[in-house]
Amino acid sequence: MANLAKKIEDITERVSSTKLNASARDAMSRELTTLENLRNWGPEADEVITFIDCLLSLPWGTKSRLKKDPKRLRELLEDDISENPEFIESLFDIIVEGMNTRGSSSKAIGLLGGSTRRRFQTAKAIARATGREFCELSMLGVSEQGYILGNPRTHDSAALSIALKALTRCKTSNPVVLVDHIDQISVPHEPDMVHAMLEVFDPRQNSHFRDRFLQIEYDLSNVCFIFSASSPQFPSSIENLMDILGLEEAGGSEAKGAEAVQFPSASRETVVVPRDLFDLLRELHTLIDELNDHLRKINDPKKITTNILFVRAASEALQDFIKQFEDHTVAEIPKSLPKTLMGRLSSVELKRVEGVSNVAQKLADIIAKLFL
Repeated sequence: MANLAKKIEDITERVSSTKLNASARDAMSRELTTLENLRNWGPEADEVITFIDCLLSLPWGTKSRLKKDPKRLRELLEDDISENPEFIESLFDIIVEGMNTRGSSSKAIGLLGGSTRRRFQTAKAIARATGREFCELSMLGVSEQGYILGNPRTHDSAALSIALKALTRCKTSNPVVLVDHIDQISVPHEPDMVHAMLEVFDPRQNSHFRDRFLQIEYDLSNVCFIFSASSPQFPSSIENLMDILGLEEAGGSEAKGAEAVQFPSASRETVVVPRDLFDLLRELHTLIDELNDHLRKINDPKKITTNILFVRAASEALQDFIKQFEDHTVAEIPKSLPKTLMGRLSSVELKRVEGVSNVAQKLADIIAKLFL
């Protein structure tokens, strides 16, 4: 009981220094009341504390200070983006128009064609040029609206919506968020899926987005969503949200989907890897975030075994490796780490953590393709 009382005290202090909106304050009040009425720290307390941590981890009132000098904006875009002058000029015009047009009439940027890496680098350059934080979310193979809108706490796969997960990683409420593989959703034209995407991405309604896990409203209108696709196979209602810019391959040819990228392998030699494996690298990053979301829910120290601690550390090392590669620095990783991590992902105690089994299996499959 003493430990629970101390936790409640810590939470109360965090709440007092967090600028929650009215919807979040009401939810927080209900959860704290529930927590105060519990006699012992058990599964119900764990569930409430996980909910509160998710709520308080969002960037309430935290924004990056945006760069608004057009001359400097153009210079940064020219420095970071290796596209033709016409592309940079069009991109510059769209960004400046977005700065001067606020609210529901502003449009997102759509990057069509080119390689996955090229689209990623372009979106990251836009974030740097505008002074925003940057993160990415993948729509590759998405088939359920719960992935987009979040799943309620009563659901077997209870989780935050993808947009709020992204904001939690960015730690600001106005980042650039690259929505990658918008053309590779499993059921892109189903009305429910389209409706879910519009709730998150449409500036005419996302200022009152309601996350299904937290059951609160959160303003997404300050987020700069950038859509990325290799082909124009996405619903017209999503296309209407964008100003689309086409990317070309080096030499001016259209993307064929078979180009290769340089990838520093686990053997510390630089090898050529097909683009589909680079896509797997991006998916690996997303899955590690999802795995760690589940592992962070373990509040009982007795349940945090050596295997779980290793998986946490190893997955963080892999993310550092990915970041180094993206930033063009030397990307090295101990040769044994991927193989050892893959073995630990099948451990019994890890499988007992709710929601981990499917994520762990996907992670193991990708690690095998990338590193072994």
